[in-house]
Amino acid sequence: MTGTSLDGLDACLIDCHEAGISRLASCSHEMAPGLRDQFTSLLSVGLPNALEVAAQAGLALSSAVANLVEDLLRQTGLSPDQITALGVHGQTVRHRPGQGFSLQLLAAPSLAERTGIPVAFDFRSRDIAAGGQGAPLVPPFHAALMCQAVGVDHAPGWTGVLNLGGMANVSLMQLERVAHPTGPEGQPAWQARALSGFDTGPANTLLDGWVRRHLGQPYDTDGAWASEGTPHAELLQACLRDPFFRATPPKSTGRDHFNLEWLDAQLASITGRGQPMPSASDVQATLLALTITSIAQALPRDIQSLWICGGGARNKALVDGLAGATGVAVTPTDLIGWPTQDIEAAAFGWLAWRLHCQRPGNDPGVTGARGPRLLGCWAPA
Repeated sequence: MTGTSLDGLDACLIDCHEAGISRLASCSHEMAPGLRDQFTSLLSVGLPNALEVAAQAGLALSSAVANLVEDLLRQTGLSPDQITALGVHGQTVRHRPGQGFSLQLLAAPSLAERTGIPVAFDFRSRDIAAGGQGAPLVPPFHAALMCQAVGVDHAPGWTGVLNLGGMANVSLMQLERVAHPTGPEGQPAWQARALSGFDTGPANTLLDGWVRRHLGQPYDTDGAWASEGTPHAELLQACLRDPFFRATPPKSTGRDHFNLEWLDAQLASITGRGQPMPSASDVQATLLALTITSIAQALPRDIQSLWICGGGARNKALVDGLAGATGVAVTPTDLIGWPTQDIEAAAFGWLAWRLHCQRPGNDPGVTGARGPRLLGCWAPA
């Protein structure tokens, strides 16, 4: 999995079966700066030779994924023929469900050729073809993890699983005990009585982009730089006026909407009204407040618990701010045996398993599709 943060590649080896999902191992690599720059350049309109740059970026990403998979196999001692499939999301460079497409770059045949493992890819297109947003696709996986979580006594009301990647997306579910528990060691088993999910807006992408522009750092460790600044009220309100935040689910967004050019436009809107330009640290503080506020406003009032995953789960200022804004416990998924960095990669492995078993991967109530659909395409080994 490579997310909208463009900071790294994550792989998670899972075993899927009727009784549940098991995590076996994981591995991560940093994304090479040159590859990140290729993807970033493709967000610009009017890029010369864009088709060639896109093709080269897809090939380079496939090579990087192959390196990651080879490392994971060495770590586990497994051979390619022991792996059923690779579920690979690819890198999103355009997400336009309203126009009927979402584009994830990946040279899947090259990846299958290099690894000797079948590759499942292009998971979003079929849902979009059926009238859906093609995103988020992870809520059914999040629900499966919550239902099998050992030692967790889910309270009545809404349980949320929040992924803090480049964008933030939340899965909301109401969980109830199964009448005849089948969980391990006599633990109660659960089922999701209601499930919804949607993107709430930017999480790390603006924070990372701004700190990279001004400090040359890949991210703001623990939100320390944001904590030095003061949120700028007018800038925050300008950002929150974006129509995406007022839209009702199903809804999804991406880095091609929320990016530094978008932020520059918000800054220009306040300086154009006579406001002084905020300091760089105040802007960072405002971006942190934007992430926290947009998430908190999107959650149901009776939410009882919020589990977090993704890179933003390591941002202490962000996590503390979410706890303060929501008034509920904000808990990393590590406490149910799933490291926060592994969840999204595992989700697309699970979607590959669903495709392998010829089972639908989407939830129409989440994406807005006309019905359940098989998600993904195959590149045979």
